[in-house]
Amino acid sequence: VNTEHIFHFEKKSTRFSFFLKKLVINYDSSFSPIIFFIMIAGLVLLLIFQILGNVAEMYFHLPVPGPVLGMFLLLIALISYDKLAAYARPISLVLISYLAVLFVPAGVGIILHFERIKNEALPIGVSLVLSTILTIAVTGLVIKYSGIWLEKRRMRKSEEQYHE
Repeated sequence: VNTEHIFHFEKKSTRFSFFLKKLVINYDSSFSPIIFFIMIAGLVLLLIFQILGNVAEMYFHLPVPGPVLGMFLLLIALISYDKLAAYARPISLVLISYLAVLFVPAGVGIILHFERIKNEALPIGVSLVLSTILTIAVTGLVIKYSGIWLEKRRMRKSEEQYHE
């Protein structure tokens, strides 16, 4: 099954056809059951890890939200089992394209509580600046060390193939 049309879209396409292509309908309007089931499997995979994170949060009484723990567990699983990415990638691409919609409730909440935010501007501003600096530093370290780790992993695989 040619799946290229699901992930690469023409610039001239209308919004409706773009939406249909994202919902796994081919150019000739025929349904693609293989891609549909892969996307359903990916969605189930994402939901399983979210549930695992929620269960871990409740069982261990952790101060981290369950969905964040689930995302971390999913990251570990994706690093451990390369083939899981084939199931998670299609549905993740669709969900990422609608990510901006998830910020609408937060924006409404900010406008709703504008007076409180105005009264607590200094602590909010300091925490935003510090968390941004911390995020940039941690991201840099993760990129640096994941590059080193991936290179070592690549070298091990090539050595294993060489010895076979």
